[in-house]
Amino acid sequence: MKSKLKSIVLVEDNLADVKLTEYALKSLEDRPQLSHFFEGSEMLQYLSGADLEEIAVVIIDLNMPKMSGIELLKIFQNDTRLHNMPVLVFSSSDDPNDMQNCYNHGASGYVVKPTGLEELEKTMRQIVDFWCQANSLPPVPRDGRFIPREANVSF
Repeated sequence: MKSKLKSIVLVEDNLADVKLTEYALKSLEDRPQLSHFFEGSEMLQYLSGADLEEIAVVIIDLNMPKMSGIELLKIFQNDTRLHNMPVLVFSSSDDPNDMQNCYNHGASGYVVKPTGLEELEKTMRQIVDFWCQANSLPPVPRDGRFIPREANVSF
């Protein structure tokens, strides 16, 4: 059965972290589709043709070799099509300067990667609960008008 949740886009250069994230998501009863990219440029190419309304959040690693998380955040900030897309930085760095720098460049959130599998599962559950279910995104401009996005939550 296909999930009714919007998808998550992950930019992570470490294969072990990708596999752990996939494993943690599989533990969820209702889980979003995950699209993974090793490099920011690959993700940006994907987003250029993607239906952004189907994406709940983009999760990026801060420290990547070819294009850093900060560089990606700057691109999101300056691209009129992407600037409202929620971008969550998921990093092993707990340095307050890294956190502040990410928020200064438009990060929607910053999560320090948990060290254990149980903590990772809990963190991924919280990310999905908030970003894929509770969060409401701003309207999408269409033909000069704003069309509200449909909510994921039903009462």
